[in-house]
Amino acid sequence: VNLTSGAITFNILQLAPTITAARTYTFGSTAHTINGNFDINPSSTGANALTVNMGATLTVAATATTTITGSGAGPATATLDTTSSNRFLATGRLDIQTNGTLTANSSTITISNATAGGIGFIRTGTFTANTSTVKYTGAASFVLTSGTFTGSSAFYNLQLALGGAVGTSVKVYTFGSGAITVNNTLDLNPSDGDTGTAYMQV
Repeated sequence: VNLTSGAITFNILQLAPTITAARTYTFGSTAHTINGNFDINPSSTGANALTVNMGATLTVAATATTTITGSGAGPATATLDTTSSNRFLATGRLDIQTNGTLTANSSTITISNATAGGIGFIRTGTFTANTSTVKYTGAASFVLTSGTFTGSSAFYNLQLALGGAVGTSVKVYTFGSGAITVNNTLDLNPSDGDTGTAYMQV
C-alpha cells in the first residue's frame, strides 16, 4: 500500500491496521513532518507482520515519540525500515516495544528530546543498527537509553551533541542501566549545533 503522495504535515499519525496476512506500507518520496506522536501498532490474531518503508526524510516533533510495536493474539509484529536508500529519521523520543523492530540500514537517526527528563531511546523490541548513526541532539538534560544495546541490537555509530543549547548551564546526558555496545564510533561533540556556551556532561 502506498501511504502518501506529495509533502504532508500530519498532526498525529497512527498506523494501526488489523491484518490477516503480511502487509507492506510505503511512504511517498517527498519528506513528511509529524507534529505529534507517530505510532505503528498493527493487530492480528495470527503472527502477521506489517512493514513500513520510508520513502523520504521523516521528521517527528522534538517533543513527540515514535513508537513501534504490535498487538493482538498473534501477536502482529511491526517494522519501520529506513530502506536501502538510507532515509533520515528525526524524532523527539524513540520507543521500540515488544513485537517492534527498527531497521536502520546506514541512515542517521536523530533523537532530539526537547523536554527535560524522560528517556530518549527505549528498546524492548529489536533495533537492527546495521551501519547507521544514532545522534542525540537534545538541549535539555535527559536519560539517553532504556534497555540493553548489545549484540544484534548494539549501536554502530553513536554521537552525542547539544543541538542548539543556549547559555552556560551544564546539560547532563545519562545512559540507562542496561549495557551499551558501540561497534564503530562513539563521538562526543558538544559544539555540534550549540548556539551558546553550554557544556555537556555524560
